[in-house]
Amino acid sequence: MLKTVIIEKSTVINAPIDQVWTISADEFQNIDRWDGNVKSSSVTGTAQGQAPVGGRVCAMYNGRETVESLVEYDAAQRSFTYEITKGLPGFVVSARNVWSHETLAGDRTRLTMRVVMQVKGIIGTVMSGPMKSQMGKVLENAQEELKHFVETGKPHSRKARQISKHGPSA
Repeated sequence: MLKTVIIEKSTVINAPIDQVWTISADEFQNIDRWDGNVKSSSVTGTAQGQAPVGGRVCAMYNGRETVESLVEYDAAQRSFTYEITKGLPGFVVSARNVWSHETLAGDRTRLTMRVVMQVKGIIGTVMSGPMKSQMGKVLENAQEELKHFVETGKPHSRKARQISKHGPSA
């Protein structure tokens, strides 16, 4: 039996929606420029529809690797969805992340990330609470790091520490 785990976080970025969209969506494959968990990222797959790429491969600082495929991309609505197709724990059947961008007054943008995971078995059920907490923190950090990068043009201090410790991405 499957259990659904949903995590949703939002942040306000002090930049116009087009600027946020360019960095988060049009440059989807360049997450390693700003995300403190991602050492390097590269293009994978064939782009479909309006999407700039098919997906990305992310080499993490912790030695793990994930593959994320763009499954929905709507430039007019400023929304995209990717599915993690490699790198999930065995008890996670599927994981999708929807990024929605909304224009706010004063050239600001609300970015909402909504992760929907399907987990299986007793381990999935037991781990769903800790996973929800951990994934919530991952989303908060990613939003904080993207916000900092968009607003300043520079990596967040977490990313800068990783680069200092491990060197720049290849």
